[in-house]
This record gives sequence, C-alpha cells and structure tokens, in this order.
Amino acid sequence: MKNITYLFLLFSTVNLEVSSQKCLEQEIKNYLNYYSQVPGPFQELAASNPTQVYTYAKTAEHAVEQYNNKYQVVYRLRGIVSYKEISKSVVTFTLRLQARGGGEVIHGLFHVHRTYLGEKQTITLLSSVVPLAVPKKSTCDKISREANCSKCDDLGRCIKGQVPLDPWLAYAMKTQREIQIDQSFVQVQYFAAHNAFNDRADGYGEADDCPWPPPYHPECFSLANQEFSFTDMLNMGYHALEIDPWWCFDKIRLSHATDHALGCAPVDRHFEDAIMEIGQWVHKPENQGKVIRLYFEDGEDHTQGHDELINGPIQQYLGDKVFTPSDKNDTFGGKWPTIRQLRKLNKTVIITTSGTYTHGGAYIHDGYWNETIVNEFTPYPKCGGKTSSNILRFYCDSTNYGPFWDGPKETGVILNFTEFVKCRIQYPAADQVNPSLLKTGVFTWAEGQPASPLTKASCVFLDISIQRWKVSSNCTTQLFSACVNRTNNEHWAISQTPSAYNSKPSCPDAFQFGLPVNGFQQQKIIEVAKNVSVWINLTPYIPLLTATET
Repeated sequence: MKNITYLFLLFSTVNLEVSSQKCLEQEIKNYLNYYSQVPGPFQELAASNPTQVYTYAKTAEHAVEQYNNKYQVVYRLRGIVSYKEISKSVVTFTLRLQARGGGEVIHGLFHVHRTYLGEKQTITLLSSVVPLAVPKKSTCDKISREANCSKCDDLGRCIKGQVPLDPWLAYAMKTQREIQIDQSFVQVQYFAAHNAFNDRADGYGEADDCPWPPPYHPECFSLANQEFSFTDMLNMGYHALEIDPWWCFDKIRLSHATDHALGCAPVDRHFEDAIMEIGQWVHKPENQGKVIRLYFEDGEDHTQGHDELINGPIQQYLGDKVFTPSDKNDTFGGKWPTIRQLRKLNKTVIITTSGTYTHGGAYIHDGYWNETIVNEFTPYPKCGGKTSSNILRFYCDSTNYGPFWDGPKETGVILNFTEFVKCRIQYPAADQVNPSLLKTGVFTWAEGQPASPLTKASCVFLDISIQRWKVSSNCTTQLFSACVNRTNNEHWAISQTPSAYNSKPSCPDAFQFGLPVNGFQQQKIIEVAKNVSVWINLTPYIPLLTATET
C-alpha cells in the first residue's frame, strides 16, 4: 500500500455499559487475560489499569466496524500495534487489519474522541483514519522462502496465494487422486494439515521465533501450527484441513484454545471468513472434482450450541458442494461412497467431527476413525497397527511454549510422509506443511516424469532402482508385469514370464495385470519383484489423467 493519506469522518456513539455487571466483569477479565499475555502496547497497561485495556480494545474494534460500514468493505482487526493518549478525550490507535478473506495486512491510524456522561463512557469516532505504509521485512522467513513464496508480509510470512505450484508435484498429486477414484472415501489417503487455521499467513504466531525444523531452543516460542493460508495449502495438495471453532468474544472464531475457550483471542479469525475462503477455492473451475475433507475439532465446550453460526456459513459458502449425512443415508444406505460417486453427484466437500457433535447433522458427519500421536506410529511393516479395513489418523504438534511445552518432543513430528504412504495411513496430519514435505508423499512418478504428455499408447513401468514410475520410450521392451489378486488387492505377484507392454501378461491364476493405487500396494510389488522393474497397468486411468478434472 502506498503511503497516501486520506481522511473521512466517522460519527458513531457506542455505550460500553453491559446489561449485567457480572457479564461486564467476565468480559473485562477475558480481554485482560489476552492482552496481559501478548507482547504489545497493552501488556504493561493491563497490570495498572485493566478496565482501560478493555475500553481501548473495544474502542479499536468499533473503529474498524465503523470503517467497514461506511465504505462497504470488510476488514478484520488482527492486532493493535500502538496507541497514544493525546488528551483525556482523544486517543490514536495504529491497528493491524486484514481483509476477511485473508491476504495482505494493512495498518491504519485511527483518531478517537471520547466523552463522558456521568459514570458512563461514550466513544465517538470523530476524526480521520490514515492508511499507513506497513514496514516490510527484507526477506521472507525460512519456511516461506523455501517454498519460493513470491510475496511476504511485514513479518516475513507468505501472503495468501503467493506460493508457486510445482507442475511435477501437482501432476503427481493429481495422479494419486485419480488412481484412488474407485476407493471408498474413508480408504483414500489425504495429506492433512493439523490445526490448519492456526497459520501465520492469517496473523497467528506473530512473535514465533523457533526455527523449523526442531529441535527447538528451550526458551523459544512457536504458537502457530502452520505457515501458509488455506488457499496455499489446498493449492499445494493438502486437501484435508483441520479446524478448531470456538465461541469467544461474541463470535465463532478459530482458536488454538483449551477448556472454556481459554487462549481464544479477540483478534482470532472469524469462522465464517475461513469457510468463505475455502468456498472460494472450491468453486474455482480448476478445482472442480477435487474432493476435500474438513475436520472440525468441536464440542459443546467449543461452540456452545451456536448451531446456526456453524451451519449458516457452510450453507452460504459451500452449499450444495457438501456431501451431507442425509446424502450418505438416502443415496448410499449409510455407506461411504467412492470418489467417482461423489464427483457424479458434484459433492466435493466432506465435513466431519471426531465425535458426535454435529450441530444437528445438517452438514457434519460423525467421526469414523481412530487417532493417536505420531510418537505412537511404527514404520512399515508394523504400520502403527494399520490393517486393510481400519481408518487411522496420526497427528503431531509443532507448538512450543518456552520451557512449558515442547510439541515435537511430546507428540512427535512429521518431516517425511514416506512411511505413512507405505502404510496407507489415511490421515497423516502434519504441522508446518510445505511443498518439500508433500514431495515425500509421492509414490508414483519419478521427478521429471512423465517426460511428455500421456496418450492412450503410453506404457508405464515401475523402475525398481528408484521405486518410482516412468514412461517407457519402447513399449516392446520385455519386462515382467505386476499382477494383483482379483479378490484381494493387497496380494500381488509378478507375471511368470516377461513380455511387451501390450501383450497379455502371464499372471498366475486368480491374478490380473494391475496398478498399485496406494503406497502399500506398491510396496508389495517391490517385495515380490525382487530387484526387477515391472510393467504397471496405468492405461485405464490415462483418460482421467489427460482430462481436466470435472
């Protein structure tokens, strides 16, 4: 934003009196709990004049509301940078603002006039608001820089939509989606972003100073679980977002809070804004057919029965894209459909909670999986107890509260998806997700492959030396073929003799030429191939890989 001053007048009076003295005392306490712990202009004032902290905080919130109303825009207050008491009746604030859909942060200078009528304080926003130049950091921080982010904010964090896509990685992720198209939704592997809402791109963890990856210095702080916006995580290929809604400060907000919303902040993102951002991504033409999973970590203590404030934004921004519990019961008899079936219905959003708190069940499914921390995961072949039928989520936590909590030590950390892919774990939920981490989840194409666009005549083999797929330049090459059992797709063999790709492979009885649709099946091929590269049957899926996703 250019450093250009413009003026407008805001005439609005707000009575800060709360109907119940008890409610007022609790509200002041909530504001004080937040601002006394957060580095900033109110931290020292909180100790000497807690009521004034509350008054200033409410004044700042109202100033933003009036600005939005006057100019028909929607900015959210994401922080109070500074304040200055010019006189008993005049205060100026520098406020940190962000558009409701995320994106670049701006600073605004607000002039506020206050008057007193007896014991009641009345706020009148009487003077100008000046957009200020946001101080820029010279470079992006380490995580954003390594993702080749093209534009970062004043704190060095990547601005929404600024992570460039790696064409090879995008195609590999598309391949892994398409070959699972006939799997039940609950058996499809999703790379998940744990606490996806708690990201620095949206103002969380502004003071984070722990280097990534761990181990951490014992005195550092890292409050944000993620670096990038929902938009960037979805663009990368993290199609499972985990979200924590809480009722606090008179809104449903996204907060990394604990019991009774302790830790929730008055500047935390509005739930409806987050759902709007996801809806904007879902409705883009290039994202049609991409089935995403939203997991709400919710409960009575979280959202306190405000069903309409959860269901309303879902209906408004996601609407008929949501595969509902009614869809599941009425269309599929209570069973989970395949990805192909979901696409046929044009239902590409699944929303679930871990328990049964579903806000009436209009949009949100009951939980259907078991979960534990990454420290409990055991690599292939034990696979953390994974079987062909159970549904597992392993999660980690990157947060660190100085000497009080070390998330990576307590829960483990996911720095590589390889073993989770080998074990076909449905939901490996990682922190600080990024493109480099996602590359470790690729079990299909070798880097640079396919070297040219696929056609109906393309023949693909599993190069045993690198355990990845390649397109052969000569389909008459004599290779053994991967053969899958017709009744058990986790039982594999290789053909009895080598042959050209287009020749009928000599698979054993009860087996047929097949394609591994997950990393576990590929691992079984690697074991029976015994250091020999093999043909794999990608041909049935080539039309899906050469068409625009619809």
